[in-house]
Amino acid sequence: MNENEFLKKVVPLFKQGNDIVVGPGDDCAVLKINSSNDDEYLLYAVDQVVSDIHYLFNEDDPELVGRKLVKRNVSDIASMGGEPTSAVITAAVNSNFERLEKIYSGIAREAEVWNMSVCGGDYSSVKPRNLEVFTLSILGKVKKEKLCLRANAKAGDLIFATGKFGNSFNSKHHLTFTPRLEQSRFLAGKFTNAMMDVSDGLLMDLKRFAEASKVTASLFTDKIPLRSGTKSLKHALTDGEDYELIFSVRPELECSLIKAWPFKDVELSRIGMVLNHIDGVCLKDYKTNADLLADGHLGFEHPL
Repeated sequence: MNENEFLKKVVPLFKQGNDIVVGPGDDCAVLKINSSNDDEYLLYAVDQVVSDIHYLFNEDDPELVGRKLVKRNVSDIASMGGEPTSAVITAAVNSNFERLEKIYSGIAREAEVWNMSVCGGDYSSVKPRNLEVFTLSILGKVKKEKLCLRANAKAGDLIFATGKFGNSFNSKHHLTFTPRLEQSRFLAGKFTNAMMDVSDGLLMDLKRFAEASKVTASLFTDKIPLRSGTKSLKHALTDGEDYELIFSVRPELECSLIKAWPFKDVELSRIGMVLNHIDGVCLKDYKTNADLLADGHLGFEHPL
């Protein structure tokens, strides 16, 4: 059993209250702030970094580990069209104080970059040597008209992506990336209301995007921008840890989006289009019509 199969079994166990606008299945949960105000929602997400899975204990800079913990959570808020506000942190570790001080310093400095308050947390020791598990629960807010969901893509939309893909872990992009919050502010509510971030692999996350919207995605595989050092298209599609945005745009907005795009240091690429749902096909190659999910390797999944 893998991560996705596990989640399909356990998510139905949890009943959602009337204050839950969007429950499990998107980058963040969306909650009503109060019953009398429907103009703004609360965003709530949680993510973690684990030694020798999300970073290399004996190799990677501890401060960058702390920064990554914050940034990967900010990326989730960005994908929903929102703004981060605050967070709490837990740690379960077996490592020395000097190392932990560097990690927490990274967390503090990165939180300051995004004007976030880290306002609580918890700590536990663990027995296995060099094991570290850091978890950050993040809160944010989003205007109703800017809320972006995986489920909002429509047939006829064009699929765009920010940045480049592949070779993130070996190049250390996964530690030094910048969450696309500024780009989200520009896009959300104006050019799109269907967006998510790419963390587990472009194929894996496009599959989730298409499934949530009940559509088929047609991918322009020759238009995928490759990060330097990426060995092949397959690596670009499945390596993961890219922390880029994918989003859908109505075709009549394409020209104005490209013309208005103000981020000269962040590539904007049209990488596909949204089709009406085709039975048995979630994601296909635009040129060959090949099922891109056929070989089963879509990206990173935690095994169980």
